[in-house]
Amino acid sequence: MNYDTYKREWVEAFTPWKREPKEYPDNSPGFSSDYESFNPKRQRFYLHAQNKHLDVYTKMAALKTSTSVVSLESYSGKEEIFQCSGTIIESVDTSSIILTAASLLRCSKARNSIAGDIKVIVHLFDGRAFDGHIEAYDFHYNVAAIRIQSDTPLPIASLAHLNDSIMIRPSQLRVTEEKPFQLRPHSNSFHLIPGDSVIALGRFNKKPYDIMAAPGEFRQPRRPRLGMEVTNLYAVDLEILERIISKFPEVMEGIIVEEVIPGGSAEFAGLKHNDVIIQFGGRKVRSFLELFHDMWKHVGESVELVVIRASADVPLHLTMVVEEATSDKLYSWPFWEV
Repeated sequence: MNYDTYKREWVEAFTPWKREPKEYPDNSPGFSSDYESFNPKRQRFYLHAQNKHLDVYTKMAALKTSTSVVSLESYSGKEEIFQCSGTIIESVDTSSIILTAASLLRCSKARNSIAGDIKVIVHLFDGRAFDGHIEAYDFHYNVAAIRIQSDTPLPIASLAHLNDSIMIRPSQLRVTEEKPFQLRPHSNSFHLIPGDSVIALGRFNKKPYDIMAAPGEFRQPRRPRLGMEVTNLYAVDLEILERIISKFPEVMEGIIVEEVIPGGSAEFAGLKHNDVIIQFGGRKVRSFLELFHDMWKHVGESVELVVIRASADVPLHLTMVVEEATSDKLYSWPFWEV
């Protein structure tokens, strides 16, 4: 064991922010067995140790937006449909809009329609409950907007566009001169790259409606909706990147095809392994998130791609059809299983 490893383990072992879980005897004032059995989702959520014992930095980040996280439950008549969390994204005077999952509204028999005689209840962080009114929904994206009326404006979450692109230009890695500190305007986008720490927030649907925080790590999403698996250009192996950049040195961003699914639209379009998509539907593609955002605008349509291939001397122009997601591939996020 080298010195750096020993020092890191020593610091982690004696950090003041780490606390061991307490063991409560039966009938103690701690978490009672009745309370835990009454909250099976709490038990499943706490199966993951990282969700139960949080460091102070994770707690601080979660608390900054916890008041805008709400709990929702829906009923069709007296039958419960779904439970989930939501985020207050807008609050004007006494009217607030909550962004949540469309699964809250979905009929169990007709998956692409709203359940009959539906009622939505929203619980705030302070325990107050409000009737929710359906403002908008989309089962394809699994998103819904629920409106509530309160006595006063409610705290809202600060939202920003996500950008997971990274330049791979070597010159950017060299700092030629030390630049003085400068004040710059806040960006309207948040750069997110694989390996960044993220926190998923939710709220239990039973009293006292506790906040949940599940620490995690951003991973490159891979959903073969286009009949292929792709990732950002900067994420590929160095030897593959060298073959591409040596032939097309001006290409520093794009999406590389890691696998073409047999029988899919990507195969019919002529895409091949290690092709790099630099344009999609006339727009420059710099990251997977941009591709993921643009592809849903063209579901069921033919889209032109501009592709570079190590074996070709010029960029290729291909046409492919964006496959439509079927009902069995619609998204839903049971937050307590994070």
